[in-house]
Amino acid sequence: MGQVQYFVAKPSTPPGSASLWSAAADLFAVHAKTGQVTCRINLNQRPLETFELLIVARDRGDPVMEANTTVSILILQPSIVPRFSTDLYRPQPISELSPVGMSIITVTAMAVNQTISYSIVGGDAKGQFRVHSESGVLWTARDLDFELDQAYKLVVQANTSSGLVSDSQVLVTVTDENDHAPVFTKSLYLAGITETTPPFSSVVRLQATDADSGNNSALLYSLISTSSHATITTFLLESQSGLLKTARLFGATRGQHYSLQVSATDLNGEGLSGSTRVLVVVANEVDTQVLVSAVTPTNIEENKEELLNELRKILQAQVPGAELVVAEIGPKRLGDAFQNEDYTGSDLTIFAVDPLTKQPVPGADLHKYLSGKLLDLNSAWQEILGPGSKLENVRHPRGPLGRGGAGVGYSEGALIAISVLIVVCAVPATLILIGSYRQ
Repeated sequence: MGQVQYFVAKPSTPPGSASLWSAAADLFAVHAKTGQVTCRINLNQRPLETFELLIVARDRGDPVMEANTTVSILILQPSIVPRFSTDLYRPQPISELSPVGMSIITVTAMAVNQTISYSIVGGDAKGQFRVHSESGVLWTARDLDFELDQAYKLVVQANTSSGLVSDSQVLVTVTDENDHAPVFTKSLYLAGITETTPPFSSVVRLQATDADSGNNSALLYSLISTSSHATITTFLLESQSGLLKTARLFGATRGQHYSLQVSATDLNGEGLSGSTRVLVVVANEVDTQVLVSAVTPTNIEENKEELLNELRKILQAQVPGAELVVAEIGPKRLGDAFQNEDYTGSDLTIFAVDPLTKQPVPGADLHKYLSGKLLDLNSAWQEILGPGSKLENVRHPRGPLGRGGAGVGYSEGALIAISVLIVVCAVPATLILIGSYRQ
């Protein structure tokens, strides 16, 4: 862009107005670079008089180009009523970490032969700001907090010694700083997996919140420590979502638990951090119970959290702090070996984790807690899922075999097999010893 120069012109004008144009050119000046018009002399003695000023803007091109405009200037009558330099002041935004006493802006009002004092008369209910009564300097009087108030529209009043007043507004904008660390929704997350849980299965979703805004609240999650068993090959944590996943199979490890510590760091991993603990317990089939209902699996999945809340109330009345884990949601299984599937109903397979023992709640106990409240559960079931959504019964995954909570998982099966083998081998040896003794 080319440079532009401004100046006041004395144009040829029709008779009768030439003196007006000439006087304006003598009384006013224009800054050559900025175009700001100023008075050359005090015009208080010429109130309510209007002057027409011709301003020319000329570039430095080749050829030289120019344009002009007419400025009308009205000389106001001097007043004893105070007048602010503007009706609305817009100072630069200030940080929420600004120290108390920091100057924000100076407001200015004028009146003829009057002493002016300044005060804040509106928009500052909490007393966050002060204004110097003589100088008009506005400053912070208390700590600011972006999370509570992002902007203030203050009303500043100018009061003359004769009692006349006028008002102006000051719009103070507060900017956010990264002054809040992330906070997890729980100090301890209880979770569970089974011996047959496949790799890359979801275990639990961790969630933290940050009171800041923008990038200051953008979180990244990470594993910061593990127990001796929980190596980097055991679990994975999605940094963006906070979803914890399995990284391998956990066969024949019933009762083993993994203690993890997870952090959330704001500013996309470069700022402040908060942490929480995660306890993951391994269960197997003997620990699970199946809730059989006349509701489709899709309906159960859509209302899973509400249903679990009802089940959790009953469980925690018996085992304080215990957490329920959904092992599977599938169609209702029918037949002697449960080989048939009915998608008009569903099987909700669950188990529970005891935070005190760090073990699965025994399946027999879980069955007792839930089946003993079947009528209450059925009522809550229908309230959540609608009339006719009947909870039919609570059973072990293998049916009658587990009604008392019995059942055999992979670990127990191996132990039983070894015991049977020992017995089978020991009986012949005992008979041989008895025969030898008789001989």
